[in-house]
Amino acid sequence: MCEAAKDFITDWKKSYGGNNIDRAYDIKKTTDGGYIVSGITGTPNNGDVSGWHGASDVWILKLDPNGNKQWAKCYGGSYTESGPTGGNFPGNQTNPINIQLTPDGGYIFATNSFSNNGDVTNHSNSFDFSDCWIVKLNSSGVIEWQKSIGYSYNEYATSIVSTLDGGYIFAGYFDNGPVTPRDIMLVKITNSGNIVWRKNYGGSKDETYPQIIKTHDNAFVIACNTTSNDGDVGSTHLDSVSWSRNIWLFKINDTGRIVWQEVYSGSKDDQVYSISETNDNGFILSGTSESNNDDFNGNRGYNDYIIIKSNSIGKKEWQRSFGGSKYDYGKVLYKHMTAAIW
Repeated sequence: MCEAAKDFITDWKKSYGGNNIDRAYDIKKTTDGGYIVSGITGTPNNGDVSGWHGASDVWILKLDPNGNKQWAKCYGGSYTESGPTGGNFPGNQTNPINIQLTPDGGYIFATNSFSNNGDVTNHSNSFDFSDCWIVKLNSSGVIEWQKSIGYSYNEYATSIVSTLDGGYIFAGYFDNGPVTPRDIMLVKITNSGNIVWRKNYGGSKDETYPQIIKTHDNAFVIACNTTSNDGDVGSTHLDSVSWSRNIWLFKINDTGRIVWQEVYSGSKDDQVYSISETNDNGFILSGTSESNNDDFNGNRGYNDYIIIKSNSIGKKEWQRSFGGSKYDYGKVLYKHMTAAIW
């Protein structure tokens, strides 16, 4: 653990799970001072896990202010939820499960599903392909509604935010075949999950893993990874390795029109994991970088954990690298809380 971690004081620490793979992806503080945690489980109904449907399920835990479990529920079907592949592969999860509080005291999460049974209905394809899966819960974790949203091949939802009219916008990415580049998609839905509009963003190569936030002016900013250098994506510095990624930041209005966009680039692989708005209406991003040129400096070897601070129109103000000579990752950065670095 990094040296600065010794300054933290632990109020409490808890473990949750069973005898198989259990992972947490997101946590939010709730109005009662407790916490709501989203993740996945491959545990077949033991330990803290019950109601497991098969393969990997979405797993939501409600905790009190001291970390005591108030409830824990599984959501999904007999195939994979939150994964890049179908079938019984609970160890292969790479897609995050973003959860948000809703104005009525409930919760909503965005992920993807290969199932068409259990809690999941109206899946658009066979279990070989993924749909976006949006699920609205009440305060006790009971499903109020759920929607499978898919088209021709694989779609993955990675984050969701509420809109001023009571609806939601979720961000994800999609492909149309095994060799087709992936694009970002944003989908506006009503408060009951019906689609208002869908728009796609990107260039001629891959855009993946978008994180969307609502800004102070009720617009939306999206941070994602890109390997493109054309289309909607601004100028990037890409090396000869086709999968080397840059970080793409762009703002849209409530109709989905791009207002501005910026690319943070280096000559090696750079990725973004989270974004928050700052008190000066700028943005702070966390991710990883192998680069040590252009927009990135201070790399100590392999992947370093990075933080980027931008102004209100995405122009970089500063960037910092943290790590050592090996691999260092930081997955989450919140406005008042940063992730530990390993």
